[in-house]
Amino acid sequence: MSLLLAEMILRMTIGLWISSPQNIKLEPAGQFFIKKHNTLGYTNKPGEFKVTLPSGCSFSATNLFNGTRITNPLNTYPAMTRKKIWIFGCSFTYGW
Repeated sequence: MSLLLAEMILRMTIGLWISSPQNIKLEPAGQFFIKKHNTLGYTNKPGEFKVTLPSGCSFSATNLFNGTRITNPLNTYPAMTRKKIWIFGCSFTYGW
């Protein structure tokens, strides 16, 4: 109940939270997401990408054909011999 009350007070004093469009550079250029999936919503486009944020910080992202992110380059992915850690979540977990 206190969380609901806090939410209402914040919305009345600060207003609705609206995110502004970001000037994010994606290499190769194009979309990072592909068409809507029947059960998963939108899925990630397969391939290797470099994402550069407006602050100048950048990171690379590699997605498999099924939309999951991997932490190794595609050419070394099947030969992974290390133990795996599985992390599930939203775009925050993905690494944005």
